[in-house]
Amino acid sequence: MMVKYDELIPEIIPDVAGCPVPLAKRTLRNACVDFFKRSEAWVHHPTPLTPVAGLPELYIDVPEGTRCYKILTFDYKGKKLEPTSEVLLDDRIPGWREAQGQPKVFFKGCGSLGTTL
Repeated sequence: MMVKYDELIPEIIPDVAGCPVPLAKRTLRNACVDFFKRSEAWVHHPTPLTPVAGLPELYIDVPEGTRCYKILTFDYKGKKLEPTSEVLLDDRIPGWREAQGQPKVFFKGCGSLGTTL
């Protein structure tokens, strides 16, 4: 069940007398984001992604009003890929963006998911 921050403010304000409502909303939002990041309490299972030949990135559709914080697992054709970072790929596999074939690793970028050999 989705609840707007505005609906929770009347529950909070009596305990923090004098706190400006915008500050209470921002603090509540930050606490919620921190909770979901650390607890991994909400997990989204997106529809299967289809890679495009020659493009090293995939884009994950997430529900409106949400964002992807962390990729817990990623499989390609039934094989689990290992997580890495774009920086490590640049250091270890120069030219990985142009590589073709079965991906072996993945990383989460800004709004995209990179895969490579």
